[in-house]
Amino acid sequence: MKKRVLITLFVVIMTLSMTIPSASAVITDPPDYSVSTAVETAEGTYSFQITVRKPSAFEAYSGVTFWIRLPSGVTFGEISYSLPGGVEWPPAQAPTLPGNYNLGYWAGSNIFTGDIICVINVNYTGTSETSLTITEIGQNIFRQQGGTDQLVANPNTPVTLKPSGTTDPNKDKDDDGDDKDKDDKGDNSVGGGKSGSGNLTPIPGANIEETDPPLTEPFPFTDVEEDDWFYSDVYYMWENKLMNGTSETLFSPNIALTRGMVVTVLWRMEGSPDADDLEMPFSDVASGTWYYDAVKWAAENGIVTGYENGTFCPDNTIYRQDLALVLNRYADFAETELTATREYAAFNDNAKIDTYAKDAVETLYKSGIINGKTGNNFDPKGSATRAEFAAILHRLLDRETEEQ
Repeated sequence: MKKRVLITLFVVIMTLSMTIPSASAVITDPPDYSVSTAVETAEGTYSFQITVRKPSAFEAYSGVTFWIRLPSGVTFGEISYSLPGGVEWPPAQAPTLPGNYNLGYWAGSNIFTGDIICVINVNYTGTSETSLTITEIGQNIFRQQGGTDQLVANPNTPVTLKPSGTTDPNKDKDDDGDDKDKDDKGDNSVGGGKSGSGNLTPIPGANIEETDPPLTEPFPFTDVEEDDWFYSDVYYMWENKLMNGTSETLFSPNIALTRGMVVTVLWRMEGSPDADDLEMPFSDVASGTWYYDAVKWAAENGIVTGYENGTFCPDNTIYRQDLALVLNRYADFAETELTATREYAAFNDNAKIDTYAKDAVETLYKSGIINGKTGNNFDPKGSATRAEFAAILHRLLDRETEEQ
């Protein structure tokens, strides 16, 4: 009851005091969301993210709220959100005590037009495994005629915190969480294995030459360890100058992949071709943004088409089925032969894959570029992480190199 009064009071104040733009539709479905696994980023510090997707029935929405139950010994650290323009609502209770905490991110009107990613860091100094719980996710849309649509989901999703030394469920896993064949790359990855030392293996379009000397600077990303399943993939992408970090020292392997990130890396794979003379077909991609040329290039070559309303939404997380479609189009553009190496048996959630993406998913699966998830599911509208993207592209680039 207490939390309902708190939320209602906040919404009433916001509604009375702010200008409210149009939101004509009324929907009752719960918000579409995903919760990542927690990764220990430093001793006793863990990071995970909650992605809340824009409701398809609305052009924009006003904010999100979360209820998170912390067990004994777990406290909140830094909390950040991916979209600008809102006001952060910090946890409403003392952060030193266990219990159910309310937090969120709000604006005075419907201004959020993309997915909101909430990155949550927590501290836990215990030595045994424990879990916090995402008990509620809410999403708010102000209506033109007054009032608010509040969409609520009660996932009761546990997020497991595994102190150093406990078993890592992602060790020896592939990009989608299935058991990884430990011999699939072995010492054949760039630089002769995980050490990364030695001469580079040139790949199509990369800004390196066979005569380039080996890199002498150390691998910079402190959040990518040599025993991580994705280490050699991230190293490969960094050494070939295809994927940068989110800072000078962080790769952020578990952050969700955005549409802008995807086209930028594909553009780099082609040698960052000049796009000055190309037209920008999308209304929401501003000149001077880091992905501007990449988006123009990808649109010009039919790799992306954008949405029906003329937008591209570069900061939106990309669905797994849409990633498959974009990669399939890129393979056609790059004339990469996606020869089948295994049979395709329909995923258990095959019916959830939209028709426009089914052929791309099947092609990339049969060629060994993408995999399914646990329980023979594809999770077509789930998000991919930066680490998973690095692994997928490593496989695709290995295929291109084999064809040369």
